Amino acid sequence: MQRISAVLLAVLILAGCSGESATTNPTPGTTLTTAATRSHDLTVDGLTRNFIVYTPGGVSTTQALPVVVMLHGTSGDGQKFYNTSGWKEKCEEVKCIAVFPSSRSICYVDNGQPKNTTKWTIAGLVPCVAGQTFADDVKFMRQMVSFLKTTYVTDPKRFYVTGFSNGGSFSSKLWAEASDLFAAVASSSGFDELAPTTFSTVPFYFTVGEFDEDLAATAGYPQGFPLTESVLDIGLFRLIGSISLGRLGLNSTHTTTSTTSGITFRWTTPTSAGTEMLFSVIKGQTHEYPNGTNHPLSLASVFWAFFSTHTK
Repeated sequence: MQRISAVLLAVLILAGCSGESATTNPTPGTTLTTAATRSHDLTVDGLTRNFIVYTPGGVSTTQALPVVVMLHGTSGDGQKFYNTSGWKEKCEEVKCIAVFPSSRSICYVDNGQPKNTTKWTIAGLVPCVAGQTFADDVKFMRQMVSFLKTTYVTDPKRFYVTGFSNGGSFSSKLWAEASDLFAAVASSSGFDELAPTTFSTVPFYFTVGEFDEDLAATAGYPQGFPLTESVLDIGLFRLIGSISLGRLGLNSTHTTTSTTSGITFRWTTPTSAGTEMLFSVIKGQTHEYPNGTNHPLSLASVFWAFFSTHTK
């Protein structure tokens, strides 16, 4: 796997650069694509599952493109993040395929009360009714990826997944249980600590907002996470770091880079096979997926810079 230096990473995060393009200039006479959005349904275990696919314009119809799967948070759906995540626009810019699946609406117990809304199935969910089962979302992802590979012209070595909040937790679950599908995984504001700790060499990037109201108060930092090295000593991040570094076979040696956008830590030193992990606390971010409008930073640009350096 290729490496991205800490210095280059700092520049990308600070400037919001797009990373390398996935395309080359088509030869004269080549048939070019027109940007398109399509909705697809799959039946998985008797349940209808939906996902939206955005394909960029201006590339050869025979060119194999990388694929980014964007997972929405609790109460969201694929359409919402098609509209707001910035990945549709990023994939038009760098020429990748953006996929926006929807989770099922389920009944689960939240703080002792039943709640009905869309949610990805992660470890630890408590059903409203004894014996109730949740959808197998990992199976859905596997069937969706298979469909994408047979229906679209994709690069099978360059599939990536990112998610926000509950979708971020589910992306980390996919990192644990379906790392064979993806070349890199990025999670924002969510991590499934109960997912298996199966060894993986697939690189991982975790981000959280300085003022993430869903995580900061729970972690004991209602005034916001520190943008210093001390953030690594917070219990939540010690746990995520322990799981992630163990899964990747990395030791605790890391680099630290501070910019106007926040602070980023990077681990690359292996105890075994090794790869890389990154963790960023984003200055000024609340519980949101930054898209350049709701926050100065575009997380799609940051994550694409990370994804574009990795292939299977």
